[in-house]
Amino acid sequence: MSSSSSSNLISVSTPISNDDSSPATIDHHHPQTSFQPPDASIPISETIQNQNLSETFLGLLLRVEHQNLQAPNNNISTQAQGAHQFRMTNVQRRLIAQIMLINYTNGKLKYGLLKRLMNEYKLSKTTIGKYWKQVHEQIKAGKLVNVDRNYKGSKKRVIIDLEMVRHIPLHKRTSVRSLACAMNLHPSTVHRLVQKGKIRSHSSALKPSLTEKNMKERMQWVLDKISWSSLHDNMTFLDMYYVVHIDEKWFFMTRCSQKYYLLPDEMEPQRTCKSKRFITKIMFMGAVARPVISKDGTVLFDGKIGIFPFSVIVPAKRASKNRVRGTLEQKPIERINKTVIKQCILQKVLPAIKSKFHDKKGRKIFIQQDNAKPHISTRDPDFVAAATADGWDIELICQPPNSPDLNVLDLGHFRTIQTIQHEKAPKTGERKQLLQAPSCGEIKVTKAEFVTAMCATNTNVCGTGFTTRRPVI
Repeated sequence: MSSSSSSNLISVSTPISNDDSSPATIDHHHPQTSFQPPDASIPISETIQNQNLSETFLGLLLRVEHQNLQAPNNNISTQAQGAHQFRMTNVQRRLIAQIMLINYTNGKLKYGLLKRLMNEYKLSKTTIGKYWKQVHEQIKAGKLVNVDRNYKGSKKRVIIDLEMVRHIPLHKRTSVRSLACAMNLHPSTVHRLVQKGKIRSHSSALKPSLTEKNMKERMQWVLDKISWSSLHDNMTFLDMYYVVHIDEKWFFMTRCSQKYYLLPDEMEPQRTCKSKRFITKIMFMGAVARPVISKDGTVLFDGKIGIFPFSVIVPAKRASKNRVRGTLEQKPIERINKTVIKQCILQKVLPAIKSKFHDKKGRKIFIQQDNAKPHISTRDPDFVAAATADGWDIELICQPPNSPDLNVLDLGHFRTIQTIQHEKAPKTGERKQLLQAPSCGEIKVTKAEFVTAMCATNTNVCGTGFTTRRPVI
């Protein structure tokens, strides 16, 4: 063997195997070679003596390795939409180093070798360049070529015992950060648990405090709403078609804090008022009933009785830039007492029921109100006279105390009206009232609101007289 050909000879001091954990070094000074590609069916143990044998050996290595890449390999994990389709194992890295050493002459590689390796292994130019730089520097330093990567895989997942959350006091679970501190975890870890649904967030609202007397009254109220004809078969509640729910609510002119969506270059709006503690407000009384819909879907009665403002029309005492003195203005009534409530029911609510209700002078109609102090008595003589006039049979009843979940208006109807009212953005009290009344016509009284009230009564039957007021529809 000539001395010129001995410079291209290499040997592997440690046979290359499929085990990535055992590092292998390549001696580029030894005059013999003994190399077996992984999973190869044809062993190679011949001495490469000239360039033609080197060409044959290179082609065989690439062909065998290409077959290995096509075969399923659990140690190779794919990456999505990147230049690197595979994570190179130590076996593949050693094979690339062998091919580079075979074609290494006078400090240079054979022309086109790097491009061929890029195509065969689906590597980027940067990655194959890093491999060649690592091999070249080790050869120049006279070291054994070692291209193994000290990759031990990802970190093992820490097993978190979620049962510890049950034993953490609630006042230490008010935020992700406080809960993470109590669990001795990083906040991002707890946040991922919330995103995965392992931990859920809950907004706790204050509920009316119920005494034992309140619970008994609620239970008695619910039992009176059961249809006794269905008691022995499938217990159902009364249909509530002849119950009118009334209630009052303050509607404020604006909110102290309001969110808007703006463009990046848009000016931020400036909202001002004289005092945030005394924002202009108006009280309204709403009256709704359950809508009546036929079997073919025709709406026979939409359930909207009306929404009535507590206001008076008075002349302006002084002149201003907006109006002259003596102009009639509609002002809100600030003090709502029993006289004002009685006047609204007799002059507004009862006439609206008689003109809009679906059953003219049929069954008895019940007007349900809460137990607020300004409300009139169920046996008020003026109300009884007006409710029984012209052949009508209307009765006023009071719902159990501390039970807003038994009134449809408190369950969500008022909230819907208030949302529409803020979208109108009124600027004066009179304009607000003019916009508030049509807002009742823009919304629908749905069957779901009354079914939700029935579910609240069902909760009282099945439970202890207390309901969580969680909407089920």
